Amino acid sequence: MVMKKWAKILRYVVLVVTGLFFFVPFVWLISTSLKGENQIFSYPPQWIPSPIRWQNYVEAFQAVPYLKYLLNSFTVTALAVLGNLLSVPPVAYAFSKLHWPGRDKLFLLVLATMMLPF
Repeated sequence: MVMKKWAKILRYVVLVVTGLFFFVPFVWLISTSLKGENQIFSYPPQWIPSPIRWQNYVEAFQAVPYLKYLLNSFTVTALAVLGNLLSVPPVAYAFSKLHWPGRDKLFLLVLATMMLPF
């Protein structure tokens, strides 16, 4: 019984340390994004910027058209999803329910092309 308790505690300690391993760089990213240029490479590093520069985000959005890039990504993604939704079900139906000559060979070809890296 005591061994199970220690195993559970050890499991949680490992999970917390692993979580911090991934969370700390994210916090550093946010902290650095709010610093001035002279604070970014200061030693010792400051975790909490003083003063906080929200202007960095305004300058970033003015320098690069992020919203246009986001719209382009959304358009490409939406068209790809729509194309898949319209083309995959008929092909899956043809492979699973219909029996026609060369079906197995063509199915292997489709699987082989799916396994190749994009």
